[in-house]
Amino acid sequence: MSSLEPTDNGSVSAKEQGSRWNAAWRVLFRFSLLYFVLYALPFPFMQLLLDLRSAGAMLHDWFGWAQPSWTATAFSWLGEYNAFWKEVTTWLSTHDWVGIEVIHQPTGAGDTAHAYVKLLVSSVLALALTGVWSWLAKRGTSYASLGRWLHLGVRWYLFFSILGYGLIKIYASQFGYPSPSALLRPLGDNSPMGLVWNFMGFSKPYEVISGLGEAVGATLLLWHRTALLGCFVLIPVMGNVVLLNFLYGVPVKLYSGHLLLFTVALLVPFVPRLIALFVTNRSLPPPVDLRVVRNRWVGGCLIAFGCLWISIHLWNAHEGYMAVRERRVRTEPELYGVWDVERMVRDGKHVGVSDVSRWKHFVVEHDSRAWFETMLGKRSNLDFSYDLERGECTVALMSRKANSEPPSASKTDSAEQKPGNADASKTPWSLERLRETRKAQDRYAKTMQDRVKFTDQPRDVLVLRGTWDEQPLELTLVRKVFNLEREFRWIQELPR
Repeated sequence: MSSLEPTDNGSVSAKEQGSRWNAAWRVLFRFSLLYFVLYALPFPFMQLLLDLRSAGAMLHDWFGWAQPSWTATAFSWLGEYNAFWKEVTTWLSTHDWVGIEVIHQPTGAGDTAHAYVKLLVSSVLALALTGVWSWLAKRGTSYASLGRWLHLGVRWYLFFSILGYGLIKIYASQFGYPSPSALLRPLGDNSPMGLVWNFMGFSKPYEVISGLGEAVGATLLLWHRTALLGCFVLIPVMGNVVLLNFLYGVPVKLYSGHLLLFTVALLVPFVPRLIALFVTNRSLPPPVDLRVVRNRWVGGCLIAFGCLWISIHLWNAHEGYMAVRERRVRTEPELYGVWDVERMVRDGKHVGVSDVSRWKHFVVEHDSRAWFETMLGKRSNLDFSYDLERGECTVALMSRKANSEPPSASKTDSAEQKPGNADASKTPWSLERLRETRKAQDRYAKTMQDRVKFTDQPRDVLVLRGTWDEQPLELTLVRKVFNLEREFRWIQELPR
């Protein structure tokens, strides 16, 4: 938020700043202003309407007030605006003006052909309007006051955009700890984006700290006195985000790249001071004045409006992300995790590992849902419920349609996936839970010799007995302990 106190002594006035603008800077400013407006639209209108609608819903819940009818009309106009851009990009693609096929589909990706064509059209339109503006503008015209408004507008756009990046990490767990399906998936079968999601989701503190960096940096942009500090916080934070998106194929490269570009562009008014401080080691030029108004009454109204808008937005964000968090965070079943099939006896005969029909893993991910994997990697989903106190469980194979679909990351890792219908009624099985020792490598070995030794270690063991394919079946399952689940230790004698 821009400060409205009197100008600092020695600061650069609007007239002094304007007199330093040459023709090239004026043209560059015109293009930058037009490009930002065309790119950011429908901001700030869409953001303000979203917050007002959420505030109206909150007031309706609290006091029974009716939602204003104009919000629906405004959203219909914004819908027409988005539809207009779809028609433009589709027309250009259909008539081979851009050389790429534009597909409109709800995928959540931001680097679509539609986005690139829209960006191209916006850039060409900004160039054309810059030419017209430059032709009509008077010689020597400066835009110091308009430049401060542009600086403020970019800062507010970045605040709302990057704050969302940060809050979803702090509140809703954007990534989440790798699920059993993700832990069992071979490293080479992960997409580059999947690697990023598993890496970020492995450590919740790391995810939260990343979100705090984004949220704090975005908040610092609101006040002109801390705007420079906010840029220095956000440039490395968003630079890391952009690198991950570009180098690991996360499809929000255009969006995150523009956020970083706009953040760097905010440094332009401070360039002389930064050069004097970091390069020439000379006395600093006068402070940069970024205030958009000088009248205290008008400034007070702007501050009140800004504080009210931010408060409503933060409250709405809190309510929204808490609701998302409640949907995503689920209590893990007691038998949650991956169980190795140590022994399998079918119809009284031991099934060896050379038998392709032998079960390799038994995985419990959610309530009333499990799946097993054969030696060939074929997965079958189960409707699985159990009662540990009574030592009973029921098992049924889920519908063939559910089992025929390959387990993609979006399906097997989703906490919202629901089990399909069972092919038949549930079959009662017996369940016995034990605590036994098994030979395993010590994950916390202190010497190289100890790393190759197998020692007795306690493991959770399950023994399931029932009928499968009309044959008696007995499974001995041992809970799998992944190296990824090693605890943090200050002292580490070995690197891994």
